[in-house]
Parts: sequence; structure tokens; C-alpha cells
Amino acid sequence: MATKTIEEIRAKKQEALRRFNREIQLAKTRENQKNRTVIARKKYLIGAFVLDKLPSMRDVENPKFSWVEFDRWLTRDADRALFELSPKQTNRIILHVPVHQKDDAKALGAKFDSEQLKWHVPDGLDTAPFKAAGWI
Repeated sequence: MATKTIEEIRAKKQEALRRFNREIQLAKTRENQKNRTVIARKKYLIGAFVLDKLPSMRDVENPKFSWVEFDRWLTRDADRALFELSPKQTNRIILHVPVHQKDDAKALGAKFDSEQLKWHVPDGLDTAPFKAAGWI
């Protein structure tokens, strides 16, 4: 039976330490990538919100936005969680819009939920035009 020398034991421990440090570095890299993805999504959402609101603003040189408006505008629960907002109520009025009439629904103010793949009436919007179109 051969006994291990101190150098062999040290080399084995150093290799184990290198593997452990590599795993820590990989975990940090994955976490950094996740953080960059979250930050990019936040920037995308804020930019989309600003672009959505600019056409209706009177003073585009000095735009003012409120978090209340952003809260109302942000509908997907996953996106709301990024900004630590509570989930939206799911009391939506779902619309049954044929594909060839989607532009008409959008013109009336309907919103498309890309998670549920359904059109709905946003909160506070009159439902009469959608009933007249036969989508409710």
C-alpha cells in the first residue's frame, strides 16, 4: 500500500479548490447575466411607455410622466414584478376578435395580451363599441 506524499495531497486539494472556484465564478456569471436581462427589460418597458404616451402629450419638449400612469399602463404580471408592483386584477373583459378584425379592435382601444393570446378591454374604457362589433 502506497502512502501519499504531502505534495500529492496538496495537489489534490488545490485541484478541488480550483474546481470549486470555477463553479463559484460560473454561478456569478449566470447571476450577472440574469441581472443584465432584468435591467434590459426594464429599460425596454420604460422606453415603450414613453413612446406610447408621447403622441398624446401637448408639451413634447418637456414631457412629464407619473408612476401612476405607468402602473395603469403596465399590464403583464411578470413585468409588474420587475418594478415591484402588485399583480393586476384579472377582471378583464375578454374580446372574441376574429384575426381579420384585429386592426379594428386596436383602433377602438382594445389591448392584446401576448401571454393569454386574447384581446381585452382596458380598465375604464367604454365597452359599448365592442358590444356593437359583436366581440363581447
